[in-house]
Amino acid sequence: MQLLQNPYIIAEAGCNHNGSLKMALDMVDIAKHCGADAVKFQAYKTGALLKKRKGSRWYQNRRVLKKCELTLDDFKQLKARCDKKKIEFLASVFDMQSLKEIISLGVPALKWASPIIKDYEMLDIAKESGLFLFFNETAATEKDIEKIINEILLNNDFALLHCVSEYPAKNARLDRIAYLKDRFQCQVGYSDHTEGIEVAVMAADMGAEIIEKHFTISRQLNTSPDHWWSIEPKELKEMIGQVRIRKARREMI
Repeated sequence: MQLLQNPYIIAEAGCNHNGSLKMALDMVDIAKHCGADAVKFQAYKTGALLKKRKGSRWYQNRRVLKKCELTLDDFKQLKARCDKKKIEFLASVFDMQSLKEIISLGVPALKWASPIIKDYEMLDIAKESGLFLFFNETAATEKDIEKIINEILLNNDFALLHCVSEYPAKNARLDRIAYLKDRFQCQVGYSDHTEGIEVAVMAADMGAEIIEKHFTISRQLNTSPDHWWSIEPKELKEMIGQVRIRKARREMI
């Protein structure tokens, strides 16, 4: 997969569709209208995701997770809408069945979710697929990352995404972007969990080659716990515009 834009901007729909296929399809259209390169959803089977995770944030939101779980047929329709609108379809995968289903759709890349960061059996499947891998480094030690890059991924194309796993995040630690680039000599991006658009724009200024940002149709919606801190369509469009304009200005200097 070639990142045609730098920064490559992923509009993260996550579970903000509230389990409604219609809303999810609308979010594809919004992401395209706002200028995103890709729109991303979450692919999981609730039972598999919650296994051995009692007491976790995931378990506490188990009813919401079940309500927002999308089917393979839903993903087929979302992928078809993305193809029609000429925006790339991406999904974070959380379990083996979901991984295989998403690969079967003919996706350009996979997003590796934090809870499966060291699931080496799943990583072997991802490696065999040959797909580009967006890899959140937040739940991995540097030793973990080294093992995954040097022993499992080998020649597969991938990018590390710096992320702070707080919802919303209070300290973005954007200095990690330059550090990760230097340490692992690879493409590095930023998955933003802060409120507003300022930090995401700053991350692009500081060299992030991928920007991932949660968005919602409206912060007044409920069900998903992410609505209230996600950005709305107008803000998504403004963020993307600022990132692109500021990059163009930097290149002119």
